[in-house]
Amino acid sequence: MNAVGKTTLHIAILSEFRAATLEDWTDIMYISMYGCEYYGYEGMMHLCVNSQPQGTAAALFWVAFVILSSMMILNLFIGVIASSMEDAKETLSQENDKESDDD
Repeated sequence: MNAVGKTTLHIAILSEFRAATLEDWTDIMYISMYGCEYYGYEGMMHLCVNSQPQGTAAALFWVAFVILSSMMILNLFIGVIASSMEDAKETLSQENDKESDDD
């Protein structure tokens, strides 16, 4: 990708998390497509030491990555909500059973 975005494991994971949460993922995609020499490093060209544009392959990768990761995050949230609703329903049912036993 570029010298700054993928130099270490923790920076690479942070970049992928940034894309997965849809936080300026297009900047990462454009830097991957055009290289840091031509996109995203205005005013800090000293950080761009290994510009390797990947073109269409980078665009395909990042679009697929964003779509898949967004679906996984959405599925996670839906699972948490469904689980919480089931727990609340069970608690309410137990409370209703307890009240009917008291009567």
